[in-house]
Amino acid sequence: MKLTLSFSKFAFPYFYKGSTCYCKFQVTLRGPKDDVEKARKMLLELANEKQLSSMSAEVRAKPEHHKFLIGRHGANVQAIRDKTGARIIFPGEKDKDREIITILGTKEAVAAAKKELEVRIKGLDNVVEETMTVDPKHHRHFVARRGEVLRQIGDEFGGVIVSFPRSGVASDKVRLTMGEKTSLGMTMHCQ
Repeated sequence: MKLTLSFSKFAFPYFYKGSTCYCKFQVTLRGPKDDVEKARKMLLELANEKQLSSMSAEVRAKPEHHKFLIGRHGANVQAIRDKTGARIIFPGEKDKDREIITILGTKEAVAAAKKELEVRIKGLDNVVEETMTVDPKHHRHFVARRGEVLRQIGDEFGGVIVSFPRSGVASDKVRLTMGEKTSLGMTMHCQ
């Protein structure tokens, strides 16, 4: 049976926003009356099945954590998508609530992706980042001998990451990043 575009129009779901399905376009079927009606019923059944099996959920994450959840070139979010089969939508610049991340897919996929995102968000919430001032004339001491001093600080204080400004940047700001607040506090007092 060959169907082409023409007269018999009906709404066919195309995208979801929250848990509501919206029609982006119309499907038009053309052919013998009985064939068109059969195709119409089949497409509506498929659309209803898709709508019934599609779920959505929302998780909240600070906008500054989104880049870590997404990862370089989308690697982190793609890994979650591949693992769960769910679609993950981050808010855009113009969205009112920039903390809401929407998850779409089957019930199982949404639940798995939500759990994975919540674990990662909880980990990011435990990360503490502090900025301190270190005279640029001392920067070379920390990065000398292939960063041995920085590795010692990281080992001694539970994985603190010390980030100096790039070479050639005139800044005295040094960033300390740590997953546990207590270790970062010890580093700040040991300078």
